[in-house]
Amino acid sequence: MADDMGTYEIPPSSPYTMTMIPEGPMTMGLLTVTDMNGCENIGEGTATITMNYAPASPIAPITPDSVDYVETTQSTAQIDAVENATAYEWTMEPATAGTFEGEGMEVLINWNTEYTGTVMVMARAQNDCGFGEWSPATEVVLSSTVGLYTNNDQNFKLYPNPSDGNIHLDFGNEVSGKLQINVTNTLGKVVFAEEIDANTINGKHLLELQQLDNGVYLIQITAINYNAVKQLVIRK
Repeated sequence: MADDMGTYEIPPSSPYTMTMIPEGPMTMGLLTVTDMNGCENIGEGTATITMNYAPASPIAPITPDSVDYVETTQSTAQIDAVENATAYEWTMEPATAGTFEGEGMEVLINWNTEYTGTVMVMARAQNDCGFGEWSPATEVVLSSTVGLYTNNDQNFKLYPNPSDGNIHLDFGNEVSGKLQINVTNTLGKVVFAEEIDANTINGKHLLELQQLDNGVYLIQITAINYNAVKQLVIRK
């Protein structure tokens, strides 16, 4: 046979079916056939074998970086199409964080509002050959600031969010006097505190939190006749 397939001993049966497991696309050619008496015959014909494979791994799903249940309890997740895929499967870790609606390249996630913390969202493609590998995971941070927002929240801005740890605070012109900044984690522990004189900052302040780990935090601003809370996601 061609392609260095070697010599095969065929049982005395006709027709004969040869089973092989090639590692990739290939073409075979039948060169000679020798019977039990040593008579050699020239073979004719070729066979082309085309391989079908399980689909490749999708890209990491596109999701929101964070979700605050005050704003929404649902999110969409999507991936790009994978060549030769006929269906897709989704999963999250932990599985109790939510449920999926749909099985295509874009699905709706219904979050479990009793869960707060980090969730890893993944997808994989499927065809007649089976499932491909799971995609890289996308991290989504779930939290709830129910009951924490105050009358000054709409005027208080922080950016960028998510942030690498350098956060710009904009209080507008409503704050004066001593201003207390407290940063708490999802367990309610104060991980950073700072007091500044609002009369010297013209309503703006740079908050440096590079020392904090990735995650969700609450920034609370307190001053005379001023109280505001915002959620911050740190992602380095």
